[in-house]
Amino acid sequence: MRFALTTRVRWLWVLTAALVVSLLVGCSCAPRQSPAPTVEPTQSIEPSAAQLATTSPATTTPAEPAGEPKKQPAPPAAGEPRITVRAYFVRGEKLAVLARSVPKTQAVATAAMEELLDGVTAAEKKAGYGTQIPKSTTLGSVRISGGKATVDLSREFESGGGTLSMTLRIAQVVYTLTQFPTVDRVTFELDGKPVESIGGEGIVVAPSVDRADYTDGVLPAIFVESPLRGQRVSSPITLRGMSNTFEAVYSYELADKAGRILAKGHDTASAGTGTWGTFRTRVRFEIAKDVRGVLTVYEVSEKDGSRINVVKIPVRLEH
Repeated sequence: MRFALTTRVRWLWVLTAALVVSLLVGCSCAPRQSPAPTVEPTQSIEPSAAQLATTSPATTTPAEPAGEPKKQPAPPAAGEPRITVRAYFVRGEKLAVLARSVPKTQAVATAAMEELLDGVTAAEKKAGYGTQIPKSTTLGSVRISGGKATVDLSREFESGGGTLSMTLRIAQVVYTLTQFPTVDRVTFELDGKPVESIGGEGIVVAPSVDRADYTDGVLPAIFVESPLRGQRVSSPITLRGMSNTFEAVYSYELADKAGRILAKGHDTASAGTGTWGTFRTRVRFEIAKDVRGVLTVYEVSEKDGSRINVVKIPVRLEH
């Protein structure tokens, strides 16, 4: 009986010890939990500005066609050097000349032709100036070599008009290009192809033409090329042009806006009485301050002494 009790107590002790050890181990050796899954930072699904610029078809601007960049009008730069060229228009079915200010360029003949094709201003039109060149005419190129200018115009240049209109428009081009010392004659091309004649009237322009081909019926009897309308001038004024007057004589008179005569005289051209000649003289005047004036050039009638073939050029006189 004592043996059985002792044995039972011993087993109870062993079980108790084992239980204590198990509890101690369990407290210090708890199972390791699996780490939580790593969450990547949320990525934006919006494309960047760079991506929009390169990949988004909704925001991509269609490219301009290859070739010359589209020209945008730009205001003239302050202090930009400019030069004055002549563009030859029509007034009263005769050739007339107007001044044009353009940026200084080596392609001065091209600049003058572009001004010619642009036509006259509203004020000039009101004053009686116009053009016989069709408005739709465009300029292809101007090439100068050996004293000859080859001008390439669009086919519209020869559209419409009769003999006088066609003759005047050709003269407009010829005089505009031959104002430069490097050009004596002009050859015409239409849409890049050389032509022998212009228009249905068949006005011959081949192999080339010059000013002498367009005088009678084209020029007024006194054709003033200097000074130009509205030009600022100081003393002495260079009066220059072409004329076909009796015995080659022409007269001039300069007056201020109040009608006071500042200068008056006459001279002779290189030819006259049915033959065209050139003239050049200096008109001297004195004024106390800048003022508007009018230079009148005319022929004195041999019949009654009246003024005929009168040309009036408004100018700005500088002190």
